[in-house]
Amino acid sequence: MALLWRTPRYLLGCCIASEIYVRRIVTMNTRPHPDILAFDFLIVSNAQPGRQRRESELSFVYFQHAIKAEASSVSESRRFSFSKQSPPPQSSISSESKQYISKRNIMISPETVCEFIGTASLVFTIQSASSELAPIAIGFVLVALVFAGGPVSGAHYNPAVSLAAFMRGAMTLSDLGSYWISQVVGGATGAILGGIVSGSYSTVASGDEVTPFQAQLAEVCLTFVLCYTVLNVATVPKVENNHYYGLSIGLVVLSGAISVGPISGGAFNPAVALGLSIASRFEGLYYALCVSVSNLIGGAVSAVCFKIVSKNILSEPETVVLGESAPLNT
Repeated sequence: MALLWRTPRYLLGCCIASEIYVRRIVTMNTRPHPDILAFDFLIVSNAQPGRQRRESELSFVYFQHAIKAEASSVSESRRFSFSKQSPPPQSSISSESKQYISKRNIMISPETVCEFIGTASLVFTIQSASSELAPIAIGFVLVALVFAGGPVSGAHYNPAVSLAAFMRGAMTLSDLGSYWISQVVGGATGAILGGIVSGSYSTVASGDEVTPFQAQLAEVCLTFVLCYTVLNVATVPKVENNHYYGLSIGLVVLSGAISVGPISGGAFNPAVALGLSIASRFEGLYYALCVSVSNLIGGAVSAVCFKIVSKNILSEPETVVLGESAPLNT
C-alpha cells in the first residue's frame, strides 16, 4: 500500500523535476549536471503534498545562485577564451570582459587618435615654420589644438605632460603608455609631412658656444614651467570650466621658444625632439634622447611640486574625469 501511495508522488516528482530541468537550460543558457536533476527529484518526491511546486522553485533559485558562484570563480583566461566563429552574446559579456577587451583596443581609442592628430599637427607646424615668427606660429597653433582636443583626450601632445598627469593621479599607467606611443608616432608623422611640404628637415640642436649642461638645464626648467602650468590651469577642480587654459599653455611654449630656443633648441617635448630626429633619418638622435630625458625630468619635478603646493586642494573629495569639465584631466 505504501508503494502504491508513493508511486503517484514519484511520477509527479519526475514531471516537475523535468520541467525545472528544461527551464534551467532555457533560462541559464547552460546544461545542468545530471546530479542536479537527481537532486530535484529527491526534493520534489519527498515533499509533502501541495508543497512540491514550492520546493521545486526553491531548488531552482538555489541552482541559479550556484551557477553565479561558479561563474565568478572561473579563471580570466577561460572566461575570455571566446572563439571567433561563435562569439558570445552581448548580454553575456561581463563588465570585467568589456574592460579587458577595451584594454586590448586601447591604441585605437578616441583619446589616442586625438593625441596622434594633435601631436602631428604641432610638429608639422614646427617643421614647416622657418621664419623669425616661428615661435608665434607654434604657440598659437598649440593654443588652438589644446582647445580642440581638451574635451576628448586632455590635449597633452607631450609625453612630459602625460607623465606629470600620471604622477598627479589623473591617468592610469596603461593610458600613459598608449599616450606616449601615440604622441611619438604622431610627432614623427607630422615631422615627415612638414619636411615634404617645406622641402627641408630640421632637428633640435643646441646653440653655438652652449655647453651640454646649459642646454639640458634649459630644457628641464622650461618643461617644468610648462607642465606645472598645465597641472594648475587644467587639473585643479577650483578652476574647472575656465576659458584660459589653452592660452596659458600656448603662451608658455611661445615664451620658452623665444627665451631659451637659441640655447637648447626649444623642444620642451620628447615627441618633438624624437619626431624631428626620426624624420631626418635619425640625425641628432643622441641629442634628441638627452632632450627627451630632460623633458621627462622636468615633468616629474613639476608633478612633485604641484602636489606640495596644492596639497589642500588635492585633499578635497572632488575627482578629475577625462573629457568632462577639466580639459587635460585623464
